[in-house]
Amino acid sequence: MSVRAFHIPAVVGLGSGGCRILASVEVPTVAVPVRGGQRLVKAAFKVAVNSSKRDLRQVEQRVDAAILAGSGEGSGMDPERGRQDYLGVADQVAATLRRALEASSAGDVGGEADRD
Repeated sequence: MSVRAFHIPAVVGLGSGGCRILASVEVPTVAVPVRGGQRLVKAAFKVAVNSSKRDLRQVEQRVDAAILAGSGEGSGMDPERGRQDYLGVADQVAATLRRALEASSAGDVGGEADRD
């Protein structure tokens, strides 16, 4: 029996809890072939999406993209407000994921391995 591997070029953390979990995930580096040798790149692009500016600031140094949804004040535990906030950045999230997928196809997901 053979096992097939697949590559997920982006990981998204949604909301305060999801963003904290995402920030704590260590993304390995992988060697990708380039002309004349290999280059180390991050295996996945980490995208944090949150409606709380305060919570997003806590993780922005540990993710590759931080997207603020809504006014930045958080949803206040109001599901309808949260839904509207996140729908307002849906195109921005999709564009970020598209860039990650394109970079993945080019062997450049997440930028250089030593980038922090």
